[in-house]
Amino acid sequence: MLVAAHAGAVLGFSSFGQCRDDDLPAASEVYALYAHPTQWSRGLGRALMAATLDRVSRPVVLWALEANARARRFYEIAGFRTDGSVKDADLYGATLPEVRYVLH
Repeated sequence: MLVAAHAGAVLGFSSFGQCRDDDLPAASEVYALYAHPTQWSRGLGRALMAATLDRVSRPVVLWALEANARARRFYEIAGFRTDGSVKDADLYGATLPEVRYVLH
């Protein structure tokens, strides 16, 4: 896990490790990457992604909510591409579709 903080306040974080998908056992996975909304479009997310990618082996996968256009655009700018895999995520009792992204 990486944490971005300033003056004792957490501004963002990423967590990553071994891919949890059975069909990609040798891949790494970005489990989460979040920046506080006050940090959006200021470079913090890009810096966290770059630091995360420096610490994992390729290929790298991540899952994004299908409806989260902002996050999906961010991942695509970072070089990730969808691979056609889709799954349902159970988030606090709501089932939402996720799409898988891969960076080779």
